[in-house]
Formats: sequence, structure tokens, C-alpha cells
Amino acid sequence: MFAVLGDIEFELITYWDGFEATFGVDYAEHARIGGKPGLQFVGDRLDEIQITLVFHQHYCVPDVELARLRTAMKAHQALALVFGNGDYRGWFVITDVTATSEQTDSTGNVLAVSATVSLREYTGDPKNPLQPPAIRTKLPGVGAVSGAIPSPSGVAQFIRNGVNYAKQAQSVLQTTISAVRVTQKMKDKPRCRTDPCAGADERTG
Repeated sequence: MFAVLGDIEFELITYWDGFEATFGVDYAEHARIGGKPGLQFVGDRLDEIQITLVFHQHYCVPDVELARLRTAMKAHQALALVFGNGDYRGWFVITDVTATSEQTDSTGNVLAVSATVSLREYTGDPKNPLQPPAIRTKLPGVGAVSGAIPSPSGVAQFIRNGVNYAKQAQSVLQTTISAVRVTQKMKDKPRCRTDPCAGADERTG
């Protein structure tokens, strides 16, 4: 798992295609007679994130994955964004989902889709801020939303396992090649005249 948004998991090798974050602050502008206006810091802007995803029939059902995103967006609930390494980015709501069909078959079935998910930071009640998902208590209605979102395809895990096996095979192959090269160097290295075997051969000759 590369990242999780609420109950939606994203696999790096299959789904993830881009990540763009925008941070900013606001300043109020005050006019001054006979001079340039002054700026006064007001506060931080809400963080905005855009995630670019690619869905292909080889590892998922594109329509199902899009339906999961739309269901989460229409639930109108904040979702925690956490990366696989435990990096907690905060709570966000899905504001937009843009999908582009890249490939279709002769009957109109979608084979490949690129999608952009727009997230906007959700601060909630400042007096009662939302806690990270690891320590928060279960919120009402979360189970219903989770049940409405279809489970991700297991093919992604199969692909990831295949990549790991390929890496292991590549490592074994590299080790074998290194051993062959060392053996070849030892074979091609000229023997010293003090070599007992070499002296025996010369005496025999």
C-alpha cells in the first residue's frame, strides 16, 4: 500500500501517477495615502492536493474504481490521508473527480482511465479538532460509508508480488554472472613461473 484515503487504498505500482500539493497564506492589503499599500498576515490557506491515478483493466475494473471515488465524494465526509510509511497528512474532502477514458474496446467498454482527484483540507471544529485515524474513536456513519465503497481488486497485490519475484530472480542472476566473471578472470590470469605445476610441465617438456 502506497497511501490510503479514508478506506480507499492506492497501490504505487498500479494506480499512482502523480501527486501535487498546494500550500499558501493570505494577506490583507491596507491602502496608504501617498504610498504603497501595506500587507497584514491574515492566516494560512487550506491545503489542496491533486492526485493523478491510472486505472487499467489489466489490474482492476476502471468503472469500479471510479465508482469508489464518486461514492466517497458524495458521502460528504472528511477522509484521513495517510501514506504507507505512516506519514499523516491530515483530513481532506474530495471536491472533484475528473476522469478521462484513454482506451475502449469495440463495444464501448472502458479499458483504461486516467483520473484526477482534487482534495481540500478539512479543519473541522477548532475547539474539537479531528484526531489522526490511529487514535480517533469511530465516527457515526463511517461503517455505512465503508460498506458502500466496493473493495479494491486483488490483482494489484498479484502484480506487486510478481514484481518482487522478478527482483529476486534478477538478484540471483546478477550473483551468478559475478561468480562466472571471477572464475573467468582466474582462468585467464597468467601463471607464475614459480608455480610448482608449471615447473613440472617445463621439466617434463
